[in-house]
Amino acid sequence: MANPCGNVPRRPRSSIMGGIQQFTSALMNVFPGHRPNRTFIEIAKSHGFTELKSVGDCEKAEQWLEKMEDTLEAMKCPLNEWANIIGYFIQGNARSWWKSMNESRPLGSWMTWAAFRKHFIAYFLSPSYRLRKRQEYLEFRQGDLSITEFDSTFRRLARHHDGTYDNPQAQMDQAMLALN
Repeated sequence: MANPCGNVPRRPRSSIMGGIQQFTSALMNVFPGHRPNRTFIEIAKSHGFTELKSVGDCEKAEQWLEKMEDTLEAMKCPLNEWANIIGYFIQGNARSWWKSMNESRPLGSWMTWAAFRKHFIAYFLSPSYRLRKRQEYLEFRQGDLSITEFDSTFRRLARHHDGTYDNPQAQMDQAMLALN
């Protein structure tokens, strides 16, 4: 049978509809305040979020939290949703901590990220681990590290020292001491 449209092949209807749906979806995502069709938890899963299932390995818990923070930031997830999204990925023995945190909040209230992080660190990172990391920060020196390696290590360690983490001048002073 001859093509009724001449030499131009016809597209199947499904690809036209799929194209229209993709175009509409792309337009909707451009407008401020529009949320994608997938939830942030679904997006987090697609980014490879892993579950934190146990208590006791401070290093693992800290690395897990940092990876989660980096991914949520890259996803451009609103900060007010971080605690609940990360809470979803706390499972196993660690789940009882998250449940008690939720039960201690007034109904309908949100946990700020700062509060979540503070409680997480207090519970999952032992006092001896935090003390060791603070001491490592205070004794850190550049040595043979490149400036890039120094900066990365310094910033990671600075998270463990309350006196300098939120104080740029104190952090600069400590960095000057640590440089060769």
